[in-house]
Order: sequence, then structure tokens, then C-alpha cells
Amino acid sequence: MDPLLETISAEKDGFKWDSSGLQLESLCYADDNALLTEDPAEMQGNLNIVEEFCQTTGMRLNVKKSAGFNIKPGSKNSYVINDFKPKWVVDNQKLPLVNPSEGNKYLGVKVSSWTGCIKKDLLTKLETWCDRIGKSILKPRQKLAILQSYALARVAYHLSQVDHPKQN
Repeated sequence: MDPLLETISAEKDGFKWDSSGLQLESLCYADDNALLTEDPAEMQGNLNIVEEFCQTTGMRLNVKKSAGFNIKPGSKNSYVINDFKPKWVVDNQKLPLVNPSEGNKYLGVKVSSWTGCIKKDLLTKLETWCDRIGKSILKPRQKLAILQSYALARVAYHLSQVDHPKQN
């Protein structure tokens, strides 16, 4: 993924984070990516880079698991969301645009263009994970190891995401 991220970063079409000039072009964890720009036309350029990268490497972007947000500054510290219908295309498929009331999953967390992370009921998630682990054909010791290593780590992660004050 490094060559892809370096190519996108070299385009200098990222999101200007603050007045100091700090810019962010992408977020990446393994093969999960989020691309950021301030201009919808630049986003299509970045998607073209992704498409070329996929063709070169034999990888493929799953458009069904992908989505776009359009957020732009409005007047007096306000923002306008999805005020146009971009025709962002990858592999001859239109990238869907997510409405402000909806979200799209990134790294297992549902993200909304308006509210940020959407937190599900953690107890319901934990019950689901325990139920799935319990129904697996693993030995009891293996089930316990999975519960300790993965389910509890996920609970800790989700708890770390809850109710943090926003920093200005």
C-alpha cells in the first residue's frame, strides 16, 4: 500500500487540517483506506490513482464497501454536506454518496459525515461476539483464548472511543 499512499501524497491534494499548512491525504490501516481532499475534482484524481494502482497490482477496490462524503465549509463556522452529486467513478462504477444521517464502516466503526463515529450498543456487540465464539467448533481453551485476545480487545477499543471531548 505504501506506493499507493506515496503517489496520492505527492499530488498534494489533501485536506488542509489547520492554518499551519498541515495536510492529510489519506488514512490507512492494512488495505482499508480513506482518502481526503478539499476539492471534489481532486478526489476523482485520487480515485484514478487508486484504479491504476489496482490494475497494476491485481488488487481490486470493492465499490460496495466504499462511499463518499462531501463536506465543505459554509458561512460562520458551518458546513455544507453533500450539496452536489459528484460522479466519482472507480472501475466504471459510481461511488455511492453517504447521506449525513447514514454512515459507512471504516475499520469496523461506522462513520457519519455529520456526527463522526456512530457507536452501537456495546453490550449487544459483546453478546453477539460471545454467542458466536460459544457456537464455534473450537475446544473450550481455544474459545477462551479468542475471547481474551479478540473480543475483550474490541471492547477495550470501543470503550476508548466513547465520550472523548473534541479538541479545538
